[in-house]
Amino acid sequence: MKWNVVLCGVTTLPVLLISFECGGKSDLSRNQAKKVIVKSEKFTPADCKLKLEEPELQGGVREGLWSKTANVYNRPDCSYFALTSEGKVYFRGDNLGSVGCSINVVPYVEFAKPLARRVVEVTGITDGPGRLGPPGTVKVVEFTWKWEWGELSDQLKSVVGGEWKEAQAEALLRLYDDGWRVERVAIKMNPTRAPASASSLVGENQRATAQLTNPAANQASAVGSLRTVNTACIIYGSTYNVGYPKAISDLGPQPAGSSPTPTLAGLIDKQLAGGTRNGYTFIYRAGPPVAPAREIWTYTVVARPTVYGRTGMRNYFTDETGVIRVTTQDREATANDPPLGG
Repeated sequence: MKWNVVLCGVTTLPVLLISFECGGKSDLSRNQAKKVIVKSEKFTPADCKLKLEEPELQGGVREGLWSKTANVYNRPDCSYFALTSEGKVYFRGDNLGSVGCSINVVPYVEFAKPLARRVVEVTGITDGPGRLGPPGTVKVVEFTWKWEWGELSDQLKSVVGGEWKEAQAEALLRLYDDGWRVERVAIKMNPTRAPASASSLVGENQRATAQLTNPAANQASAVGSLRTVNTACIIYGSTYNVGYPKAISDLGPQPAGSSPTPTLAGLIDKQLAGGTRNGYTFIYRAGPPVAPAREIWTYTVVARPTVYGRTGMRNYFTDETGVIRVTTQDREATANDPPLGG
């Protein structure tokens, strides 16, 4: 705090004026940002879905959470797993998947209840795009996070707990009269087991089979992907000062060892930048360039099931407003469809 002392002569009596200048309200430290994100319902708790590797599969069998069973492919080289009655207390669904064969479904479990996430470290804070608010009132916060295993029972910890790699995420924070609030959170990467084993590699055939057997998971993934694209577009605009990208591929990863560019910004993964992910096709349409700088100020993105009725039964729409809209009809969703959850 800085004190300014000024003597002002008024008639014959000096008047002592003292003014206070405090740190700007728009200042946001990394510690403050961490506290805001941790308290936000948009970050935690969240649905937790884990890909199972050999240690988790065997641990779950040992604890009676799932068991090997006859597999639907009738393949003797496959090991197929299904939740037990005890496992269904903690996890959603019935079948986990199979391993050991070329047409297997990658085993995974999804917790029955949302699980807490923990911010490990805030790694960077930058100003958000000027079009979203006055200078200093919008911030893009980069951070790392982990699942919070502490609230799990000892039985579950023995299966899924232990060492996991930190994951990356970004949050968009806006300054209101009562302080900073989280507007959006984009998870760039989910935690993976450390060290990663060869069994964590997922082939195209595995993904394709999983997509056909779990449309609800595909739909949830599509919504998450749209949120990721929306956040990436905001970061893109604030980084390159050219408005939004001309194509979704502009948001994709740059070659190893090179720096991000306006045509390969490194904000989304290769799969999403290619326009497909988990049973959905994503179509990005940039708005018309606006004079005099030819900046792109609007865009739309639609997400459609690759095979309607099999890989998904919902179509989604979003644009620069960040609102996601949905329809169950077999057509592209539009700005006239109801908002998700509305």
